[in-house]
Amino acid sequence: VLARFNLGETQYSDQAHLRLFSQAIEFFIMRPIAGIGWANYEARTGVLHAHNIYITILAETGIIGLALWLLLSGSVFLHGVRAVRISQRADVGNASPPNSFLRYWNLGLLAAFVSVLVNNLFQVSAFFGFAWLLAGLIIASHFVSVSESEGTSKVGMGS
Repeated sequence: VLARFNLGETQYSDQAHLRLFSQAIEFFIMRPIAGIGWANYEARTGVLHAHNIYITILAETGIIGLALWLLLSGSVFLHGVRAVRISQRADVGNASPPNSFLRYWNLGLLAAFVSVLVNNLFQVSAFFGFAWLLAGLIIASHFVSVSESEGTSKVGMGS
C-alpha cells in the first residue's frame, strides 16, 4: 500500500503505461486496417494489454475491429437507454402506482455498463464475464420493458 504513495514508483508506472500505449499505436500504424492479429499484442510485447481496451483492440484488429467493437458497445448502450425510456413511459401512463423496480433496474444496468466502458479507458475489463453479463441483462431487460409497456397499454385501453 505504501508503494502507491511513493512518487518514484508512480512515475515509473506512468512511464511504463505510456510505453505500452505508444507500442500499441505503433502496431496500429504498421497495420491500420486489420491490425496485428487477435491476442498478438501480448505475443509481441510480453504484456497482456496496453491498459486501454480501445487502443489494444485498435492495435490487434485495426480500424475494422475497433469499429465493430464500438458498434457492439453502442448497440448495448442503446438497448439500455430504450429500456429506461420505455420503463419510465410505462410508469407515467399507468394509473396504478409506478413500477419503479423496473425503471431503477434499467437505470442501474445502464449505469453499470457505462462504468465498464469508462473503466476500459484505463484497464481491460471488457473481456471478463461481467461486461458480457451486463450486456445480456440489458438486452433482456429491454425486451421485458417492451412487454411490460405493451401489457400496461392494453390494460389502460380496457382490453
